[in-house]
Amino acid sequence: MITTFCLFFFTSIQVRAYFAQDLTSSEMVCYEEAGCYSQTDPWVSVLRPFPPPSPPEEVDVGFYLLTRNTEEGPVTNYKVKLNNRYEPIEESLRSLHYQSSKFATVFVIHGFTASINSTWMSEMAEAYLSRMEFIEDNHSEETPNLQKYIFQKIPGYASVMEEDVDANIFLVDWGKGANNASYLQTAANTRLVGFLISK
Repeated sequence: MITTFCLFFFTSIQVRAYFAQDLTSSEMVCYEEAGCYSQTDPWVSVLRPFPPPSPPEEVDVGFYLLTRNTEEGPVTNYKVKLNNRYEPIEESLRSLHYQSSKFATVFVIHGFTASINSTWMSEMAEAYLSRMEFIEDNHSEETPNLQKYIFQKIPGYASVMEEDVDANIFLVDWGKGANNASYLQTAANTRLVGFLISK
């Protein structure tokens, strides 16, 4: 009963806040080099009373790159440097062993109340990279037919037959934007996170 009342109470506040917005002057919210975000349907409505994403400096999106060449150490040692347009600096990518020709490029992104300090993120990256090592060790001519058939179903498999099998794994941190008292604000921030990943 108490939970239902609280949910109704907060939903009522959110709906009232939606109607209180001056949408005629803020139908589009833009941040320099970080995209524009519509505040009209289907993004925002009575049933979806989302605010605009927070400014990029408040969401603070960071990228951490791991590959099979990454030395052991804290994940935070491998942060990709970005320019003032929120694009990765090529020199920083090279120093972290990024190569566009690698077997795969993967993005691991946390959600609400999490951050780069969530251990499952680095564990997932390690599991993926260990799978790359397994593929490299098991794609010889002696590979059993069934196993070879499974490998051949993996996108890009043929192109790495004669190369080291590796991947670019980006851990995406937006902990400041995800640890917000308002779940609606956090959900709205995912729009900005997605835009910056696309860059």
